[in-house]
Amino acid sequence: GDNNSGNPLNSGDAIDLGKTDKNKDLEKTFSIDNQGAAALTINTITVSNPKFSIVSKPTTIAAGSFGTLVLRLDATLPGVYQSQVVIDFGTGTFTLDVTGTVDETDILVYNGVTPNGDGANDYLKIYNIERYPGSSVTIVNRWGDEVFSVGDYSNTDPDKRFEGRSNKGSGHNLTDGTYFYVIGLSNGQKFTGFIHLQR
Repeated sequence: GDNNSGNPLNSGDAIDLGKTDKNKDLEKTFSIDNQGAAALTINTITVSNPKFSIVSKPTTIAAGSFGTLVLRLDATLPGVYQSQVVIDFGTGTFTLDVTGTVDETDILVYNGVTPNGDGANDYLKIYNIERYPGSSVTIVNRWGDEVFSVGDYSNTDPDKRFEGRSNKGSGHNLTDGTYFYVIGLSNGQKFTGFIHLQR
């Protein structure tokens, strides 16, 4: 933290910086406390993984005072990233092992639906749709007739996902073939594509 009130760290400690979404860089602030009687000079601060960078750092910290170090994780690509941070004081070094996670946020549609009860592809899986409350999903047949429509699509709720049945009229099983989807997100984004239904 930037107010020097957090738990003290020892050299060699491992810290989980937490999670962030793709394209939202993760920044954490650490304070370097000088409890000595003389000013503390920081020569260099290095990171072993280029996905991490030092945003700001102190160069000299007065006796009885503290300075702040801001560490950033580049969130352009999803994954779990690790780095070692080495602070060189000239008279010694302090190391810290850090980990940060970048979560995927893109909508990904698994466009094969085989609702035969075998547990594989029994419904239309839309990866990350739960991250976008207020979404809508519409499915039409090749003639443009709407056969399925729902708000707040859910991969876990059978009443809010497409399982090869129409939710229009009698709610009948749809015939095998190609269907087309439109996904609308509350932020205005739209995604279109096709799915193949095969029982």
